[in-house]
Amino acid sequence: MNDKTRPAIPATSVLVTFECVARLGSMTHAARELGAPVSSVSRCISLLERQLSIRLFDRTGSGMQLTEPARRYYESVRAALGLLQSGTEAAVALSSSPQVSISCCHDASYLLIMPRFAVLESLLGERTLIRLLTYHRHVHELRPVDVADIELLWRAPEAVETADEILILKEEIQPVCSPLYRSAHAAALQGASTGWGPLRLLHLEVPVMGLTSWNDWFAIGGRPESTPSYEGYDSYTQVLEAAVAGRGVALGLKHCVEGYFERGALVPLYGAFVPFGGRYIASLTAKGRGNPLALKCLEFFSRFD
Repeated sequence: MNDKTRPAIPATSVLVTFECVARLGSMTHAARELGAPVSSVSRCISLLERQLSIRLFDRTGSGMQLTEPARRYYESVRAALGLLQSGTEAAVALSSSPQVSISCCHDASYLLIMPRFAVLESLLGERTLIRLLTYHRHVHELRPVDVADIELLWRAPEAVETADEILILKEEIQPVCSPLYRSAHAAALQGASTGWGPLRLLHLEVPVMGLTSWNDWFAIGGRPESTPSYEGYDSYTQVLEAAVAGRGVALGLKHCVEGYFERGALVPLYGAFVPFGGRYIASLTAKGRGNPLALKCLEFFSRFD
């Protein structure tokens, strides 16, 4: 085939946008991850559909699903972007400081890593470049391009740990709210959860595997006799920040809310954290096994308890 008849390869920016939408199943979530307007994401997908002369997505009640031709194309795009990313990292590594990459959701980056980032820097050395590859959803729910040395993942209670995994934290939960919300709803909050009907309960709009829901909590504390109002958010950080703003009661994950307690922004409502069995782990990837700095990262994550 000569140059005049060879199909034009789509722009890398368009392929990156397509990979992100396909992986997340949502233009809105892709726009958030890419830091771009939803309209820009939509234009990229339309442009790619015109260039390939195929429909890329079917819209369903749960999001956007790849069509069969697009599914095959996605696998090729994902592999190609992975090779480009790996090649770029290899080139950078030859001419710059040592580096380590950690893949996690935005919530873990904001709530777990950044408050302790100075400790991680001290452990790895000031010349080390620490890259946080963050995603809107949890890594175990996605299929990100495999470029990280360490992935942070939720594990179900029955999952078997491997030699390449370090436990970061065990799932320990209790309801939390702002001091003002507690004062305004003292009558309901002083009693058992069966009397929580007048409250607004904050939750994740899309549940996360391994993370306790209000149904799980009420299974041990008692279901409200009247139905509370619920308010959903896209991320756990948003849930906690809504609680800080006095929007309602959230389920507080121990290691994520302790800083809020210290600042007085949130208060506990149960007196003690209740274990639920889920585990958040740091997992060494195949790439990470060849990076000595990744082993030091595992040491950092082992200190969370």
